[in-house]
Amino acid sequence: MKRLMTIAAAFALLLDGASAPAGTVIVAANGVDGGACGAKTSPCRTITRAIANAGVDDTVVVGPGRYGDVNGNTSIGGADEEEPNVNGCGCILDVGKRVTVVSRDGASATIIDAGKTSFDLVRVSADGAQFGQKNKGFTLTRTKSGFDALDVTANDAGVGGHIVSGNEFFGYNVEGSRNTITASRLSGGAEGVVVTGDDNVITDTVATGTGNAGFNINSNRNSLRGVVAIGNAIGIALAGSGHTVTASTSIANTVEGIDVLATNAVITKTNVIGNSTGAPTDNCGIATSAAVTVTATKNYWGAATGPGADPADDACEKQGGTIITSPFATKEIKTAPKPLR
Repeated sequence: MKRLMTIAAAFALLLDGASAPAGTVIVAANGVDGGACGAKTSPCRTITRAIANAGVDDTVVVGPGRYGDVNGNTSIGGADEEEPNVNGCGCILDVGKRVTVVSRDGASATIIDAGKTSFDLVRVSADGAQFGQKNKGFTLTRTKSGFDALDVTANDAGVGGHIVSGNEFFGYNVEGSRNTITASRLSGGAEGVVVTGDDNVITDTVATGTGNAGFNINSNRNSLRGVVAIGNAIGIALAGSGHTVTASTSIANTVEGIDVLATNAVITKTNVIGNSTGAPTDNCGIATSAAVTVTATKNYWGAATGPGADPADDACEKQGGTIITSPFATKEIKTAPKPLR
């Protein structure tokens, strides 16, 4: 009887959809959309259709090519193009199911273009979904201002491996919590990475040339590790509480390297070099913009002597803030992320 019960239990487990092995759905530039597309021999043409055909925990693998605005006429919705605003997402592509979406050949070979549409480009809205991985991401681009490249409204999701260009508003807008953002390269626009959720982790990501902050971190307990901010107005802006910045670099930002409004912020093993190059030139590597105490030890300030006058960056205690800088590093810390493909 015990053996029969064991067999019956095993059979029931096999029938349980949650225990079924995950599958793979293929997207390709020569694919054709349909209710049964997704096999190697009959790939889908759009990522939207592939997600619709995929089961929970399946992987959508996207071949090299151009998606979104396929014909380059700056509008979307024609043959072989993604269908904008599916389910009212306000986006071109909604990862609204717990699946993994990756490119086969990396971001440089796989483009998603929003053209001049009045929508954000990608939204990750399903908890636990994964959009891109290191060397398996996408180039996210657009030609119209005022919209985001990628919004993460989900919790416990992952985003990575993307190159964001034509970023006119936010590159990444992370509204959910406990998400992981990794191996990304963002340039231009108003902000690189904006975080308004809690307990998110951002690693191995570069933000350059934004009009405001490369990384604008709000809410609580978000963590930055191995990030690089170059040539923004502010490299990293911290508001809220309990954030950490570790093994990162903020360099040649025109206003400040790191601006801290947050309480209980910790910045350590990080380079702050050559910042505050615009007017007023006050040489601020790390600055407070509120009466907060910042733990900023073991950082390299651009000179072996620690924070101070040029060529070192300074610790600028503004608005009644306090910055604890000792002990400090006496040589530059290696933090540069590896190139993507």
